Amino acid sequence: MSPTMERPSDVLPERSGRFGSSAAEVPPPLVGAWSAVRRHWLLASLPALLLALAAVAIAFQRDPAYTAQVRLNVGRLDIGAQSIPGLVQGSQALASAYSRVIDAQPVVKPVAAKTGSTPDDVAERLSASAIPESPLLYVEAKGESAGEAVEMANLASAALIEHVTTLSRASSDGPRLLREFRAASRSFEGLVAKRRRLDAAVERSPSERNRGAAEKVRADLEAANLRTRTLSSLYQTSQQGQSATTLLQVLSPATGADSDRNSLLQRLLFLALIAGAASGVALAVVRANRP
Repeated sequence: MSPTMERPSDVLPERSGRFGSSAAEVPPPLVGAWSAVRRHWLLASLPALLLALAAVAIAFQRDPAYTAQVRLNVGRLDIGAQSIPGLVQGSQALASAYSRVIDAQPVVKPVAAKTGSTPDDVAERLSASAIPESPLLYVEAKGESAGEAVEMANLASAALIEHVTTLSRASSDGPRLLREFRAASRSFEGLVAKRRRLDAAVERSPSERNRGAAEKVRADLEAANLRTRTLSSLYQTSQQGQSATTLLQVLSPATGADSDRNSLLQRLLFLALIAGAASGVALAVVRANRP
């Protein structure tokens, strides 16, 4: 008789534990960002600290740029000038127009000659802007030192005033009105002398002819007197309006300059903190979830 054979179904696999060795292992839950930062706060803060130190080093190793500012006013500041119709609106428009010619050659060339720079270099370092709805404008100059920026800002303001004054004189109606007024005055004086001669002639011979000529001269004299007075008034108004609206004067000259080091440092520190915080949180999460 052959020995008893075990059937395959009678052989049972060995079990290990409750579910057996073939059961899949359940991974642990992921650690959240807040929990990871609390566990590894030093690692999370390290990138921000390193980037902040790098920002400080960059800001202080870089040579700062200095900016000086001059404030200018268009028109006179007295109450009488302000009462001229349309003065305020005209001054505001002129302030905007003047700010756009800060890089004109008549402005930058004198500054370049006095500072030993080129006109192109001066134009790049100058800027001007008008304050909206006001007759004020600012002239700014950049320099490698505070003294250089202050000097260039004051020189540019003086050159701008000179350029504006030259343009105003060239485009003014004053010279034309003055010539017409002088011609009208000479004509008026000639008519006065003619009336005296005719009055004397009427006294000597009161004829109809002499009386008619005297009356005609009196009418011409009145017309000439009116024209002379009108031209005189127009010329005075032109001069007052020109001096009130085109006069460009310095309200506050440049006495100091601001460095861009602090503003640059603030921007770099802000970027360093943002980038460092994001990097630190990512490192802390990776470290907390590492097996």
